[in-house]
Amino acid sequence: MRESILDRFDLRPLIRDHFRSMQLPNSAPDWTARSIVVLVPVAVGVLSYLKEWRLTDPSAISGASALIAGIMFGAFTQLAAFRDRIEGRRPFDATTRRHFRETAAHLMAGALASALEAAVLVIASGIRPNPDAKLDRIPTCVVLGLGSYVLVLFIMAIRRMYSAYLRVFENGQYLRSDKVRAQQRRKQLQEQAQDQAAIAGADGSPPTRRPITSDFD
Repeated sequence: MRESILDRFDLRPLIRDHFRSMQLPNSAPDWTARSIVVLVPVAVGVLSYLKEWRLTDPSAISGASALIAGIMFGAFTQLAAFRDRIEGRRPFDATTRRHFRETAAHLMAGALASALEAAVLVIASGIRPNPDAKLDRIPTCVVLGLGSYVLVLFIMAIRRMYSAYLRVFENGQYLRSDKVRAQQRRKQLQEQAQDQAAIAGADGSPPTRRPITSDFD
């Protein structure tokens, strides 16, 4: 594959993988998730414009946006290092790899959106006629839309990362409630008591009875 000098500035592969990674378990496109990622920021931006919202302290938000961009980029590097360490010890199935890739794409897209949000805030704040004036409507719409977009991506990345963790370390099983675990423990103890009784009956010796207790009683 030939690469041009400007390929390093081409963000289309990242955006394309970001949307293509949102798939259903059968590898079909998840149009619901893709629609939410697009429609939620657009709805927030349109609502902001119609309501004439204007940010009063853009400098504080720009600092937070830059911090979030650094955090998400750092999370991406940690994710890559984590996968490199673990994959050699625990083979990943196709679903786990898809979860890792989707998480990585969301983190990088979120870092890019946060950096763009910080840039918009800095530029919009710098061109205000009065340093104490509120931010204009259009920059406010852009900032709120990008902020909601980053929030949606952050939620999706957390959910996919937790799913990948469960598949690698917990066989994909969620924690059951205490009541369900207590019932399963009682059932296991009852089966053990029945097995002991059957073995004792075959030997001709009286069965040794153990009280059926549970850690959850």
